[in-house]
Order: sequence, then structure tokens, then C-alpha cells
Amino acid sequence: MVKKAKKTTIYTQSQIKKLNEKHPLCQPQKKNFRLGNAIRPRIIKSRFVRFPRYVQIQRKKRILLRRLKCPPVIAQFLNPLDRAKTKEVINLFKKYSPETRKQKKERLKKEAENEVKDKKDKKKKKDQNHHM
Repeated sequence: MVKKAKKTTIYTQSQIKKLNEKHPLCQPQKKNFRLGNAIRPRIIKSRFVRFPRYVQIQRKKRILLRRLKCPPVIAQFLNPLDRAKTKEVINLFKKYSPETRKQKKERLKKEAENEVKDKKDKKKKKDQNHHM
């Protein structure tokens, strides 16, 4: 039996250490699997079950019937808005909400005061024009 010679390396111990230590800029980055980036890894399909055709059909039928049965007046409430959109809509509605009695009273008071001022100003202008 012939003894196999040990495989020797041409590098010294320090050189081997250097080869193993990679430069910090050459470190592999974590892959990003979002759109337009790295290709998604293969999926193990053993978890997924292919249902028989009749099961697929009856499920699709239930969904379609549920959609058809629901009138649009009710359907609008099945997909409510998210929090941000809701805030936006509420703020928009506040702008167009009817005024309260107190607000109306204040508005009418201001309008009346402005009318009185306008009348006084017109009267003064007339008097000034007559005197000249």
C-alpha cells in the first residue's frame, strides 16, 4: 500500500489567514427580493395543495355570488378607508359643515356692523362732496 502524500499549500500560515479575511467593502450584502431587485429564491411547493377542480369551482362560485348579491350601496362599506384617508376626509367635511347657531349669530352681527359702517362712510363722502 502506497501512502498518499499530504497536500501542501504554497501559502504560509499568515497568507492563508489574509485570504480568509475579506475586505469590508467586498462583504456580501443582504439580498433585496422586492420588485426590480434580486431574483426570488425557489419556493418549496410541497406546502401547497392543488385542490380538485370541483372545489375550485364551488369556491369561485361562492365569491361571485357574494359579489352579485351585495348592492353597491352596501358594498361601499365593505372596504372602509384606512386611517390616514379617513382623517383627510373628515377634515374636508369639517370645512363644509353647516354653521352652528352661535356662529350664525356672530356672522350676522358682523354683517350688520359692516353695513352700518358702509352707510356712515357713504354719508360722509356725500357731505364732503356737497361742501366743495
